[in-house]
Amino acid sequence: MPDLRREPIFLLHDVALTMRTRFDKWARGLVERRADPGDRRIRRLHLLPAAQPILAHIENYTDEIIEILLGEVDPKAVQTMLDVLLHMKNKLAMESAGEKLILAGE
Repeated sequence: MPDLRREPIFLLHDVALTMRTRFDKWARGLVERRADPGDRRIRRLHLLPAAQPILAHIENYTDEIIEILLGEVDPKAVQTMLDVLLHMKNKLAMESAGEKLILAGE
């Protein structure tokens, strides 16, 4: 039986990583990274000329991904998921706004 206290965190990470990887593959050749003139540690994304006609399709791509991921999921379940994710985000935001993070091993 999955550990319901730990499993959601791992699944959330896996879903985010997979979505980011899929988008990166789709966008490859449309953007390039260039060094930031003010900070050599930073590499900024810049659109390539080939990206201009495709910008209008980004919204369609997003709609397609949402449909693939959530199209068969009950809207009430989606709302519950959003509520939980917002709760997690707010807890993390409060933590970074001044509350001490409890580190493993302390």
